[in-house]
Amino acid sequence: MQTDSCCGPRYANDELAGTPTTAGTYTFTMRVSDYDGQQATQQFSLTIDPMPPLLLSGTGPCCNAGTVGTAYPAIAFGATGGETPYTFSVAAGQAPPGLSFRSGNPGTYNNNVLSGTPTKAGTFAFTMKVTDSLGDTASQGFSITIDP
Repeated sequence: MQTDSCCGPRYANDELAGTPTTAGTYTFTMRVSDYDGQQATQQFSLTIDPMPPLLLSGTGPCCNAGTVGTAYPAIAFGATGGETPYTFSVAAGQAPPGLSFRSGNPGTYNNNVLSGTPTKAGTFAFTMKVTDSLGDTASQGFSITIDP
């Protein structure tokens, strides 16, 4: 805090703040004026890096063969990049009957762990989709074979 002999305390708290929405390099000039009308200017350059792309991944045994009536090890679907929180969903196809999706981290993720006991043999293909808080999406296909 600065003080002025005639007027008491003076504050200099102006700031450039906010959340960038577009990557790029931006050049701008700032000007400051003091109490007596004196001015100074200075040019600045600010670079905003692009957000990492949204990527979907499956962790665990995916997509090893399973057996009807035997618990299938859980597959945790994750994401990187984009803007959290993420929401997971099945975009196409179906997981093996008897396996179901559940939330791995309530309040943050939705339907990102696949687990259960398969009830039907066959090869089951499905596409998982992740959506970030900005509405960006990423998808990845998975296939699980269940033996009799």
